[in-house]
Amino acid sequence: MNRSSIVPVLALVAGLAGSPAAAGADEATFELDGMTYVGSKAEEQLVVVEAIRAHFHPGNQTATLEQVHAHVTARDEEPGFEMTCDRGELNMATNAFFASGSVEGRTGDGRHFSTSWVRYDHKKGMAFTDAPVTITDTNGTYRGGGFRYDVKDQRFRLLGGASVVREQ
Repeated sequence: MNRSSIVPVLALVAGLAGSPAAAGADEATFELDGMTYVGSKAEEQLVVVEAIRAHFHPGNQTATLEQVHAHVTARDEEPGFEMTCDRGELNMATNAFFASGSVEGRTGDGRHFSTSWVRYDHKKGMAFTDAPVTITDTNGTYRGGGFRYDVKDQRFRLLGGASVVREQ
């Protein structure tokens, strides 16, 4: 199923199950308890975003989310990355999202990360942050000033004065 077929379904569900809330003079939002969004397009990565609560903005095809779990498949069902967070913002027109608040995740190559925010740019296939981050893999624990993760190629780059955390 592609993204273009999911958005109208989500809009219909929001219209039937949600309750409209004023978001401004020109746009209504719909509140949903429990939302799953699936987005893909031809050869691109598959994006699945689940939230305990969502505020859907049909006018600009975005949603603000609470208690979020996101998963991106690299290609052909290969692992990409997944993460959880307290809050998120999803752009259904581009499949991009922003995660914030206690962000915890795992890359397709097995690295675990924690930080305050991560942005996923679907067009570039890149997850990134410039916030302090802690990374754990089979070789140890590291800290840095951010990271870049290329989902398709599973390339991870730690930024900003990376350091090894010594266990005592």
